[in-house]
Amino acid sequence: MRRSSARLPTSKAARRATPLEISKRQKRPIAPSSGLTVTSSPLSGGEGAATRRQKPRQQIFNCVGGQGSGGTVFVLTCEHGGNRIPAAYKALFSGAQDVLDSHRGWDLGALRVAESMASRLDTQLFSSKTSRLLVELNRSIGHPSLFSEFTTNRPMVERQGIINRYWQPYRDQVTSHIDNLVQAGCRVVHLSIHSFTPIWESRPRKTSIGLLYDPRRSGEKLLCDLWKRKLKQEFPGFVIHSNQPYKGIADGFTTTLRRRFDLDVHWPGEYNGIEIEINQSLIFPATGRRIHEIAHAICRSLTTCATALASFREGS
Repeated sequence: MRRSSARLPTSKAARRATPLEISKRQKRPIAPSSGLTVTSSPLSGGEGAATRRQKPRQQIFNCVGGQGSGGTVFVLTCEHGGNRIPAAYKALFSGAQDVLDSHRGWDLGALRVAESMASRLDTQLFSSKTSRLLVELNRSIGHPSLFSEFTTNRPMVERQGIINRYWQPYRDQVTSHIDNLVQAGCRVVHLSIHSFTPIWESRPRKTSIGLLYDPRRSGEKLLCDLWKRKLKQEFPGFVIHSNQPYKGIADGFTTTLRRRFDLDVHWPGEYNGIEIEINQSLIFPATGRRIHEIAHAICRSLTTCATALASFREGS
């Protein structure tokens, strides 16, 4: 069985470090060949289309109510955009192509929606096409679902190498970008785009689109309450739910970022983390036109609500 080619730092402290300890390191260099894709606007085509790598812009202002301080900026991420397995780890997934192609391997259709939304909003999109079965980008270090059955029993040094090369660079780049925006005084609305299987444990799911957020955070609750009503107007035949099919306070990237900004009240701006869960039956398989219709309707309703949120904040 092929071992990982990822190398670890050579210091004694790094050699002794466990995956759990990695999460305590706030500043880490971005590793090469991480599989992270950063785009300022999407290219045409589906998940298989090649994406141009670009240097992330330090500040991207698509502000509702003005640029810079007090403005609202949208940042999009797609953690489960593909089901690729890097060559160094393919042997671990021998005979598992059916699993990789299923909803367990990736979020079917999510990246196409995210790309269309990024184009519509003219904002930054961070995405990964590496399968969640190698390492789960939407889980924290130490979470039992961070590694799948294909990787969880690998030696610690190999698992740490996977974290260093794929998990950490993704987290670092997104966090750094949002840090810059919040530090500049922006009201960040982070949209993490996902999709879910329409059948779970032999039962059909009723949700068409779910908005996952923390109801204890006033900005997220107000935005999603307004957004839910607007989405129902955009999609009369859809079932729009709050915090379904999953809870918005469950472990995830947005949960980590909420804690980051809530721990320090001196940030000039504000962070709001929303996960959008779309029923895969609506977007996969689907024509490009269907994808754009759904994505653009989501964006239309969102910008209307963001304007209302900005007005509420300024008046409070």
